Formats: sequence, structure tokens, C-alpha cells
Amino acid sequence: MAPTICALVLLCLFLECTVALPGGAPSFSCSSMTPVHFGFHAQPVKESPFAVRQSKLTYTPGNDSIVVALTASKNRSFKGFLVKALNPISNKPIGKFRVETGVAGRDSCHAATHVDASEKKFEVLHWSADDVQEENNFVVFQATFVETFRKFYTGVESVIRGKNARKEIESLRESTVNRRKTESGS
Repeated sequence: MAPTICALVLLCLFLECTVALPGGAPSFSCSSMTPVHFGFHAQPVKESPFAVRQSKLTYTPGNDSIVVALTASKNRSFKGFLVKALNPISNKPIGKFRVETGVAGRDSCHAATHVDASEKKFEVLHWSADDVQEENNFVVFQATFVETFRKFYTGVESVIRGKNARKEIESLRESTVNRRKTESGS
């Protein structure tokens, strides 16, 4: 049996298997956001042909929803994904994703993942602010995309209106601090 397994592993490596777990990423992957693809490492995030876009930067606690689009650049596709929502100031995972066709929620880590290994150029997710109790109402999204067994990208951060969401938040935070200083006369 061992020679059969070795042969299959070698065949997959030779053919550069494009696999994705059919049930999506397991919950234990949430903390590292890294696929368990032994012997292979994430590609540089700046070279990612994939993007995460969010419909807005802030939410209203309760029943507010944000649309999150996962996209591939021209002539590229992804077979798997894991995306989580974070409060960008505390870096704490927040909220939950609506379970829809092609998407499974990982409520224990405030994430969503694929449910099949088909090639995807575009996936739309809906994130909900239900039960979120944070000091601020900012949210950003971070994703892992699996293109092939050998080629995957981790730490792909969301953008909003063409800007990096975290940079947008830093700008908002800085302007809020400056406004408060001006108001207090400091």
C-alpha cells in the first residue's frame, strides 16, 4: 500500500495537482489562514492575481450586511478560498458570513470557505454584523486563495474603492485624533 501512496503523491506533484478540499478549509486553518499543502509555501501576496473587495468600510451593529467580492484577474481562477472578517484595530475576528450556494461558514472563526473545488473567477459573499460588539465599527477582510496545490496566496487584504482598507482606516483614525485635539484645544 505504501508504494501506491508514494506513486500517487509523486503523480500529483508531477502534474501539479489542482485540488481544494471539497468541504472547504477546515476550522483549524483559520488562525494561520494557510492551506496544509506539505512542501509548498504561499506565493508573495504582492504577486496575487486575486482580490478581495468590500462594499463599505463601516457597519451598523445588529443586522447590517457588507458584500464581499472575491475576484480573479484575467485568465486566472481559484479553486479554493478562506476569508475572514477582522476588526482592523483590535485584529479580532468578528461577525459571520451568510451560508449560500458554494459557500460554507466557519462561525467559530468568523470565516467563510468554498464547498467545491470548481474553478472560480468570482465569488460574492455576504458578511453580517450580527452580535458584533466592538468599540469601533470598522471591518476588513483577509483571504487565502488556492490556485493550484503548489500555488496559493495568503494574507490578501480587502480593498474599498480602489484603496487598501487598512490604509483607509489609518487615515480615518488619524483625522479623528486630529479633530479631537482641535476640539479640545490641545
